[in-house]
Amino acid sequence: MKHLTTTSRVVSSNSSSRLPRATCEERELTATEEQILGDLRAQCERRFDQSVFFQRLAAGAVTADALGYIFGQYGHFRVQLHRWFAFCILLATDASQPAQRQSIMALADHVFTDLRDDHDVLFAECLQCFGLPTGTLHAGSPSLATHTYIESFMDDSRAPATTWLEATAALAGRELSVALRNQRLIRSYFAPRGQTAPIWITLHAELEVDHFLDALRPILAERAPGAASLEAMHVAVGGAFGRHAEYLDALLEEFRPS
Repeated sequence: MKHLTTTSRVVSSNSSSRLPRATCEERELTATEEQILGDLRAQCERRFDQSVFFQRLAAGAVTADALGYIFGQYGHFRVQLHRWFAFCILLATDASQPAQRQSIMALADHVFTDLRDDHDVLFAECLQCFGLPTGTLHAGSPSLATHTYIESFMDDSRAPATTWLEATAALAGRELSVALRNQRLIRSYFAPRGQTAPIWITLHAELEVDHFLDALRPILAERAPGAASLEAMHVAVGGAFGRHAEYLDALLEEFRPS
């Protein structure tokens, strides 16, 4: 198990950012953004409803030990998440183009904010809630399910026809998946037990919606005036919903109570 070895500050739920929302300049969603967010949220919820993990979670059949295994494995994914962002940035080959420029800044801001605000501390506290030792960032070695999930994004991004738009849309889909996953954890695991969810869970139940929108806005700017890129975005985001649900199902299948 990997542990934190330095003293780090714990951030508040108002995690900061270099984007306009960090300086109280957050703007309301446009009608298009509101509609797309609503449509994609509903699509993600439908996909999660088909997941064995979420079905068992709703039935109260997912134990703390199972969540300890699942998020202990998820920690291996977290410490390399910057690589997913890097793949998207590599595919944005022209920073003079406004949409690509905005996308690069949004992606870089997310990585910078996560590292600067030391979300590792919050994640370690989350794992401790599920019974892992204090300071743990991940447990054991990356499993087959974790390795497959990590590499799936890399493989998709290496495909010759993949553009920055599609890769970034897939990454945005992952962000929304995390928000809705955490909301379900709060609703179906912590609330029925009368427990307060760890800060990492509650923070990312909302913050990841902001990150989803940060990634989405350059894509919406790029897709005007045609609809082809909008369709590609929906396909990529939907694929990310499926990948995340499949990963959780696979981790639940891997878990074996001691």
